[in-house]
Amino acid sequence: MESVTYLQFVRRFGFVFAPGLLLIVAPIPFVGEAAVLMAFTWMARAAASAIHVTFEVPIGLGAMAPSIGMVAALVLYLLVRVYLLL
Repeated sequence: MESVTYLQFVRRFGFVFAPGLLLIVAPIPFVGEAAVLMAFTWMARAAASAIHVTFEVPIGLGAMAPSIGMVAALVLYLLVRVYLLL
């Protein structure tokens, strides 16, 4: 297994978090919820693939870290959303 450079890692994860720009439309009713769901799904799948390719680990292991992070981020988003509606 070859070592991974910092630039390789950053390049792949830059692509992973690009859909986060969709979160700009999150406050818009109906469109915002769909955009958030699409962005989180895309980022979780792309992060799993980037970890799998970069570190040459099985895709299941590559999916664990992004899944935990995305679930935590989604829960935080929903808590903030509910708090703002009160």
